[in-house]
Amino acid sequence: PEEARNIYNVRAALEGLVAEQFAQLASAADQIALDRVVDRLASAYQSNDFPAIISEKDRFYEVLCLGARNNVVLDLLTRLNSRINRLRSLSRSNPTRGKDSLREIVEIAAALKRHDAQAAKAAAVHHIKCAAAAALGDQIARSS
Repeated sequence: PEEARNIYNVRAALEGLVAEQFAQLASAADQIALDRVVDRLASAYQSNDFPAIISEKDRFYEVLCLGARNNVVLDLLTRLNSRINRLRSLSRSNPTRGKDSLREIVEIAAALKRHDAQAAKAAAVHHIKCAAAAALGDQIARSS
């Protein structure tokens, strides 16, 4: 549980940072790419296609990092990817997590579209905390 908790803490820090940077730096083309990946992610969730969900989530974070002009975070998330995906499969056991996760991603995207850096960062951190709670249990996630 400690390693998983640390992974979620690292993700919250990194993903909060790139959400904030995307809101500040993203171009119109970056926004279009974000809209497209969120639409594909929604379709994957609606069809309950877990491999597609994983693929589109990876693409979401790639688009986020590229729009943030932060290849360092992209590299770090890529390195953590196999561990992150194992944890995603744990949170999948929660029957409402998919719908909640998609709603959280849409909230991140909405803040990004408004160029609201603080709201985007807060929404990204909230998303990771909710994922941690779903995968690890509320008590373990809260101790992070």
